[in-house]
Amino acid sequence: MAPGPPPRGAIALVGANMLCPAHVRRALFAADVDLRPVYRAMRCPGLVIHGDSDTVVTPEVGRVAADLMAQGRHLPYPGVGHAPFLEQPDRFASHLAAFTDGIRA
Repeated sequence: MAPGPPPRGAIALVGANMLCPAHVRRALFAADVDLRPVYRAMRCPGLVIHGDSDTVVTPEVGRVAADLMAQGRHLPYPGVGHAPFLEQPDRFASHLAAFTDGIRA
């Protein structure tokens, strides 16, 4: 099956990412920093929205991050890749708004 058109804003996002220096992008993808202690130390609420079809960062990473947080919540998006905010922007905005509303309550 041929891929469909890129999600809204995807081309602009790629362009913005290219403004990041190459050495920073390389370091990001080296993934040699263990963030688990940071997640364990978090005491504020945390929401991890992760596409379950993400081929850049495995969905398991999002689940583990949320599980390590004292007040973490993992929200998988079935059939969504690396950019839920682009692929399902209305759904993403709704979940983010509900999350922030819950914190302020």
